[in-house]
Amino acid sequence: MRYVPRQSVLASTLAVALAAGPAPGRTGPQSGSVRAAPAPACSLSVFPDEVSAGRPDTRVLVETSERLTGSPRAEVPAGSGIEVREVEPDVSPDSWVLRMDLSGARAGEWRITLEGRSVTCVGDIGIADSAVSEPTASLPPSLHRP
Repeated sequence: MRYVPRQSVLASTLAVALAAGPAPGRTGPQSGSVRAAPAPACSLSVFPDEVSAGRPDTRVLVETSERLTGSPRAEVPAGSGIEVREVEPDVSPDSWVLRMDLSGARAGEWRITLEGRSVTCVGDIGIADSAVSEPTASLPPSLHRP
């Protein structure tokens, strides 16, 4: 039996593996690009799901399906007329209170995005015409603050 130094065997195995390229279905240095893992899908629910336009100081509760870290920021389409003034943490780690100015809001269903440090959550909020009043009895207790 012939003695082969361990280093030679490892070097030969490594050379063969590198020459073969990445395993099927995997990317490697030979592919020329590295893809980041997609962000987890996160949804958000707004309570109440519809609020009236024309109100300068409106609070809604937002619950997310994933935990947001850092100080999240909220975005809505510019054409909505919704101005998010503040995003405050609520009692639950997966819920937030959005303080909004709806005095210039347009009626309709609008996409709302809440973005944390590494997760972005998306949902919808309904804006009713200011002539339609919303019920306040269904608001969560955390929204009944001054």
